[in-house]
Amino acid sequence: MSGKDLVFETVHYGTDAGTYAERIPGLDIIVLSPELRDVHTPTERLNLASFDRAYGYLKGILKKILKKSDRGKRRLMQEILCIRRNAYIQVQDGRQVTYGGSQLFFKPLQDKCSQRKYRGGCGMVALGDLLLYLMEKEIRPYQLDGITYHTVFEEKEAYRTYFNKLCRKLKWFPTQNGMSGILMAIRFNAFMWKRRMPYRARWGLFENVRERRIERMLQKDLPVILCIPRVLLPWQREDRLPLYMESSGQMKQVDATRAHYVTITGLVSHQGENYYRISSWGRMYYISVKEYRDFVRTHLFGTVLGNILYITSKIEEKS
Repeated sequence: MSGKDLVFETVHYGTDAGTYAERIPGLDIIVLSPELRDVHTPTERLNLASFDRAYGYLKGILKKILKKSDRGKRRLMQEILCIRRNAYIQVQDGRQVTYGGSQLFFKPLQDKCSQRKYRGGCGMVALGDLLLYLMEKEIRPYQLDGITYHTVFEEKEAYRTYFNKLCRKLKWFPTQNGMSGILMAIRFNAFMWKRRMPYRARWGLFENVRERRIERMLQKDLPVILCIPRVLLPWQREDRLPLYMESSGQMKQVDATRAHYVTITGLVSHQGENYYRISSWGRMYYISVKEYRDFVRTHLFGTVLGNILYITSKIEEKS
């Protein structure tokens, strides 16, 4: 690109990138810099010619990426809104890093309590992940029994320990029916009040404002806990809401669910249709905004059971 061979050298540089890499396992980072001298001293200076070269090199790389993307038409997904920490909660699960916590961590355990957490723990997982995210967002790491928890866990056992402690702290006793949205709002508000944090929550919004409120929360860097309602009528028992993953520029259905809590972390557009990016079972999925809307409308009490934990900031309300 510049007509010169690339030279690799080891330098004492890039500590910021190291910090990001430590907090986000598996992240690929490239540090690009012009020539600097006497960094962090009163005589720090920049070589302007090297700046032009570095800037031109960066533009060239981006131009090649865009051309390749346009030719293959593989980048069909457009980001509309997303939380700022797009990696969300991460748990090292063998060689994989999860996207959010997962009730599946309790599946291998055979005791009755763990099995109830596996079958009905989706709401508590969603709430526990949300609390971790908000505590880190407010730069107030969460401590339980003297252990500080962050949004990155080095193993599943550490996440299970956090989950069990949080259940006791919030006085939630696992059942196969899970947690109701109203109870979730009560536990959330008690947590925030005790720590004097500026958030309050309520469960459920009218259908005509729900989608706008989801977008508002994402704009405020607030993940949205969403309930996919249970199916009550016998002739609809086989109905499920499709879950998608992006593959080769296409949305492919990989699963389907009902009576399940997920966490919305973004809103994207794909081939003219909007999708919510969600965290569920420790993986990143997408659900169609239109399909969710139709699902709650066509099932008994769907608009009541299928709703969100709507969070606002008391600081914003006063301003």
